[in-house]
Amino acid sequence: MKTTDELIQEQMSKRGYVAPFHKFLAREDPEYFELYMNYANVLLEKRQYALSRKMRVLLIIALDAARLFEFGLELYIQRALEEGIATKQEILETLEIAGIPTGFVTSAFGLGVLERVLKKLSTKPTNDTPNPLRSDSK
Repeated sequence: MKTTDELIQEQMSKRGYVAPFHKFLAREDPEYFELYMNYANVLLEKRQYALSRKMRVLLIIALDAARLFEFGLELYIQRALEEGIATKQEILETLEIAGIPTGFVTSAFGLGVLERVLKKLSTKPTNDTPNPLRSDSK
């Protein structure tokens, strides 16, 4: 069995981030954490799927907004924009559409997070400092 630190480091290298609740889960139930992350990694890997990576990320954004999951929504919006997976307009339309079956609170919540991410990215220094949210960062 891998140590908690090894599990966390492995996820950091595969996904470019480890959420605070991931760290808690890795400490409290490492076996479940490893199973969960392996499942999630398979779904998000860059490999052949009928749905494009862009479509999969936009679906995650819509579902995170519908569930009011702020951490995941902010993370995926930021990654989509920074990595060029989706444009601001595509994310905006995704959030608008997400509100149709779930109610406008989904759109309102998601649009607030999108606005916050756009502000954060517009004030970000443009240097060569590695970004831990990018999948190609070391």
